[in-house]
Amino acid sequence: MCFLAVSEGVQFSVSRGDQFCVSADTSRAAGGLGQAPAPAGGRRKPRASPRHRPEPAPPQAAVRSTERPAAATRRRDGVPRRSRGRRPSAATDPADPAAAGAQRPAGPRDSVARAGREAGVHILVVDDEPRVADLLRRALAEEGHHVDVAGTLAEARAALEGHGAEVLVVDRMLPDGDGLSLIQALRARGDGRPALVLSARDRVDERVAGLHGGADDYLGKPFALEELLARVEALGRRSVGAERRLVVGDLVLDVDAARVWRAGVELRLTALEFRLLRHLMERAGRVVSKTRLLEAVWDLHHDPGTNLVEVYISYLRAKVDRGHGAPLIHTVRGMGYCVEARG
Repeated sequence: MCFLAVSEGVQFSVSRGDQFCVSADTSRAAGGLGQAPAPAGGRRKPRASPRHRPEPAPPQAAVRSTERPAAATRRRDGVPRRSRGRRPSAATDPADPAAAGAQRPAGPRDSVARAGREAGVHILVVDDEPRVADLLRRALAEEGHHVDVAGTLAEARAALEGHGAEVLVVDRMLPDGDGLSLIQALRARGDGRPALVLSARDRVDERVAGLHGGADDYLGKPFALEELLARVEALGRRSVGAERRLVVGDLVLDVDAARVWRAGVELRLTALEFRLLRHLMERAGRVVSKTRLLEAVWDLHHDPGTNLVEVYISYLRAKVDRGHGAPLIHTVRGMGYCVEARG
């Protein structure tokens, strides 16, 4: 006796002794209609279903490759999977210096883009509005200038003691007085450094009073940044007319020529070394903190937790002080560094 069942297009025939016969012929109707006669012996020969047929063995000639395809080693963004979590080699191809340079990690001798632009002037910005002062500092620094910022008249007088600033940008409305009084005091003692007044007091009579009071230029707030940069550049050209040299003992630094001599012998400095030495010599005899050096030389307004300043101070000492009896670069422990000729 034989029963016939159809499930999902596959015909199953069950006979005595629990013998299963599977047929993939879906054209036969349920109930045994159109069923082919059983072979001699009374039992059907089992036929394997296509879904249960074993896959053919791979040909003997096919050898499994041990290399992964190039596509399998790359993600969709084109970055090799094998490179994740590994540091690139320092020189993948010694014959290709461009590739080797691209692989080299940045070190302390790598300079920022603006480090080599030493043609800019030293500018003192006196403004008590933090947002305006920061805008001026960043914009002028992008033009290659060296910028100091003071928020009060007292801070401005202290900054001018080092005689480093060559151009002044002064606001009139300061917490401790009129910024014009600072310019008038400079003119009274014969100091002719160019000064630009930047103030919201921009009536005609106030601008005239500012120019008569010693200012070389007067610009009202609000102002166009491009115009201010052009005016500062024009004032900077006036200050360059005089020779700009910094002298500490037998150490001489020429700002315009970007050259340094010690005891008459010229020293070869990198752009960052020159910038660091210039900043210290402009404040000769005064201690400059590590944080201030990071801001002025590297334009970093936070301590990255590295010994960047210490490394460059050691570079300068090796070139400036080595071979000379009296050192000029001094470390004030816990405070910073200074350049000074000590007896």
